[in-house]
Amino acid sequence: QLGGWLKISFLSGSAALAGWGILAVVHSWSTDRAALAAAVHSAPVREVMLITNGVLPKPWTNGVLALPQSISLLALDLPALRDKLLAHGQVQSAVLTRNFPDTLVVSLQGRTPVARIQASEGLGSTKRLLVAKDGVVYEGLYYDQALLASLPWLDGVRLVKSGRGYAPIPGMAEVSDLLSTAQLQAPHL
Repeated sequence: QLGGWLKISFLSGSAALAGWGILAVVHSWSTDRAALAAAVHSAPVREVMLITNGVLPKPWTNGVLALPQSISLLALDLPALRDKLLAHGQVQSAVLTRNFPDTLVVSLQGRTPVARIQASEGLGSTKRLLVAKDGVVYEGLYYDQALLASLPWLDGVRLVKSGRGYAPIPGMAEVSDLLSTAQLQAPHL
């Protein structure tokens, strides 16, 4: 019986020690990624691979991310980098993943403009902005000029400042559907 109790005690202690070790690694991963990256040798990021359905190019993505030259893949704070990309209204969604040993994969889904709008910047100057189907107003970069010239202008819409940009325009989904129907059924207009 004593041998049985010793075996059970040893197995219980081993399971508790393994559980504590897993908990320590998970806690370290969630709170101190830099220390974990130092503990687990990781090569510095050599490539940022961009996958996108939009028009934003890789140099723009690299400029927004502004990764330090020798940062390791594990030391990257992916949620913070994602927020940097999403701060630009043209980016609808962004997914960042680590592809070991040294590649950061950035998947971007860009917004498609459905209309143009003029915004007053004060002192009599104006700026052309684009409006997406979901009502998000953003400064459009890298779009084809012919596409931009084909977009209708919105008028009678009051833009409301919100943070660094503008609040979404309500009802744009319906307006977008109307514009699409008009382009299909009466393209000459």
